[in-house]
Amino acid sequence: MNPVIATGHLMRCLSIAEAAVEMGEEITIISADEYPSSMVNEKGYHHIVLGTDWRDMKSELPAMKKYIDDNAVKVLLIDSYQVTEEYLRELNTVTKVFYIDDLNECICHVTGLINYACYADDMKYDTEGTEYYKGCMYAPLRKMFRDCKPRIATKKPDRLLVMSGGSDPCDMIGRTLDVIRDNLPDRYSEMTFICGRYYENPEELKRRAAKGGTDFEKRVNIISTVENMREYLEKADVVISAGGTTMYEVCAVGVPTISFLLADNQRYNVNWLNEHEIIPYAGDARTDAVEMNIVDILKRYDDIDTINGYSKRMQGLVDGLGAVRLATLLRGINE
Repeated sequence: MNPVIATGHLMRCLSIAEAAVEMGEEITIISADEYPSSMVNEKGYHHIVLGTDWRDMKSELPAMKKYIDDNAVKVLLIDSYQVTEEYLRELNTVTKVFYIDDLNECICHVTGLINYACYADDMKYDTEGTEYYKGCMYAPLRKMFRDCKPRIATKKPDRLLVMSGGSDPCDMIGRTLDVIRDNLPDRYSEMTFICGRYYENPEELKRRAAKGGTDFEKRVNIISTVENMREYLEKADVVISAGGTTMYEVCAVGVPTISFLLADNQRYNVNWLNEHEIIPYAGDARTDAVEMNIVDILKRYDDIDTINGYSKRMQGLVDGLGAVRLATLLRGINE
């Protein structure tokens, strides 16, 4: 996790760690640099910083092997798109390696490969000696998402929630605020915009909200990172979000959502969810004029039967227990 790599990779590892600690396991988080330190330390986990280049994982092999040997590490869970076939193969010779994958771009010689993506069954894996754990039943959500109740709307959407990950490189928070202000200014009594950990200028958002006049501005809430995301999702009637790990959180809660693309690794997610009528897709924020697509989908969400249909399909896909299943799996390997 850093200003280039979104927080989702770290968040899903922390979710699995949380479940494993509840089962009595000892957890260490290993990262190349210091960027994840604050989030890891907030959770109270032991954190090792290798001081290596996250873009060149081969260079960290000596340090990783030494740590594994010195600390008798029994199971290593790896989550990075920078891995190579050599990196995974070498570490799997010194401990049992599990790898979280959703791209299938690297031959993975590991003990176990985890692909919790909704499209996992469409990917063909055939590495001999590797066990595969696929599907949304393994989506590693945080503990707060384990016991979500079925969601049934009884009125038209009135509260909007917008978020765009850690840094919002395409200004989707601001672009969405602008298009709501200019096209649907009276639609929602409350509009909450969550800025990520690396969002640079929240004051600019306040200025853009003020352009809508006093009544519009007072209905806009601009906040930084939040601890209890479930609380915000449950209060919202509609969510607009980038298409990463958050897609599985909104599914667990069942809040109707509109997705947009910020990175290539999100493309499979947003397309599959859109094709299966689970989360409508507004387009690629890097290249498309997605704003009016968002407006069109928001108008579609005014129908109560429509949004309840989406909620039912969303919660049928994700039950929020994936982190527990993965912690149980890794713990079994550890014993």
